[in-house]
Amino acid sequence: MERAGPPPEELAATEEDDALDEGATEEQRAQLRAIREFVRESGGDYKIGLGDRLSIVFYGDPSLDREVKVRTDGKISFPRIGDIPAAGLTPVELSAAISELYAEFLRNPEATVIVEESGSQSVYVMGEVADPRAVEINGRLTLSQAIAGAGGWTTTGQLTSVMLVRRGSWEKPRAIRVDFKSVLSGEQLGFDVPLQPFDIVYIPQTFIGNAGDFADNLFTKFITAPLNAIVRGYDAFYPRQISRTR
Repeated sequence: MERAGPPPEELAATEEDDALDEGATEEQRAQLRAIREFVRESGGDYKIGLGDRLSIVFYGDPSLDREVKVRTDGKISFPRIGDIPAAGLTPVELSAAISELYAEFLRNPEATVIVEESGSQSVYVMGEVADPRAVEINGRLTLSQAIAGAGGWTTTGQLTSVMLVRRGSWEKPRAIRVDFKSVLSGEQLGFDVPLQPFDIVYIPQTFIGNAGDFADNLFTKFITAPLNAIVRGYDAFYPRQISRTR
């Protein structure tokens, strides 16, 4: 029995990628393929942002319905369950989190989150940049534009090992290494990755070999106080760890 090949749209995407990679070294081609896979796997569902106005509707119990605005710390408040992270979650994830927390008080609660109005959305540029900060997204924002928005890189930055951290649709954030030096030289503009809200761009001083370890230790070794205050609502990167603030 013959094995079915990839679907036509996947073949077309692969051929288009190969055309874009013309002139790249084998190492660069491998990195570009990894980046494209990273972007595809991360998903494109809307992530709730700071300042978003949300309507929360409870099926069968309209007395609990309310409209809230996501605060600058990335959280919202509810009677009985207190403060919970909202920024960085999809509406479906936040709906499930609210329902789970209310299950302590109600029988089979079913909450639905609706984004009524979007607030500002940002990415966070950290590490060896002139001005570590949140960079607001206005339309399309690429890696190079975000770094420029943070004042550019410093002379101590390792530009062949720029780390992009994304929460995406995974259980926890993932990171991938980007050869930003190839963007600056004009060799491979494919490394100038389009960013999503809540992405973290980090320029290290030295080459980082293991992207997984970097993501796991992001807030213990790399982005620590006082700079972690810039990444407002970063605890929303860990939606499975949502708990009520007593």
